[in-house]
Amino acid sequence: MLKAQQVDAVLLQKCNDAQNYKYQFKAFKDVELACYCDNPDDPEQHWKIVLPNECLDATVEFYHKLLNHPGHNALLKALNLFYHPELGSRVRDFSCNDCQFTKAGNRGVGHHP
Repeated sequence: MLKAQQVDAVLLQKCNDAQNYKYQFKAFKDVELACYCDNPDDPEQHWKIVLPNECLDATVEFYHKLLNHPGHNALLKALNLFYHPELGSRVRDFSCNDCQFTKAGNRGVGHHP
């Protein structure tokens, strides 16, 4: 993700723009990652790691499998550490073949004799 952030020109421009205070680089141990906060002045708000476009779909799929195929709401809640303007819509549009095959009431594998 770090490498993808480092080559994302739009993201770098947002982080380096002094007027765009919602995007900033934040240190995580020895690594600085691009982060986003909707309202940085509110102490209740938390900074989220920005997902570059290149990593968005792979991250959604990875967490879906890692969390043992949760539903859309649980998956979106688990991805709360990350930010991308299309994250919610990508999670809602995500479709897993394994989940579709095993979903109750929608088996589509034929009839038992």
